[in-house]
Amino acid sequence: GRTTTPFTADVVFTSDSVSGTGKDENGEFRFAGGATNFKKIYLKPFCDVINYEVLKRTATDVSGTYSFESCSTASYKEKNPFLGLFAPSTTNGSGTFQMKCNSNC
Repeated sequence: GRTTTPFTADVVFTSDSVSGTGKDENGEFRFAGGATNFKKIYLKPFCDVINYEVLKRTATDVSGTYSFESCSTASYKEKNPFLGLFAPSTTNGSGTFQMKCNSNC
């Protein structure tokens, strides 16, 4: 199913790199990598890897695809005890993303 995970972050896109820090419902993270492929790395990791690929970039928007591997489902199982009985301990997936600049664009 489709999910939306709002977050706040200070992100810097240059012609050849992405860097920044932020926070969402899963905790604090940082972005690191190249201008077209970068990773989201949580301070307290629950996924082996979260990769982003930029497909479109303007002065105020960035969008593309992302994928994640071996993400723990412990939080889901805790919040959904009955459904959690049938959930695997880790999950993989992919989707699309869009980031919009809210200030200092």
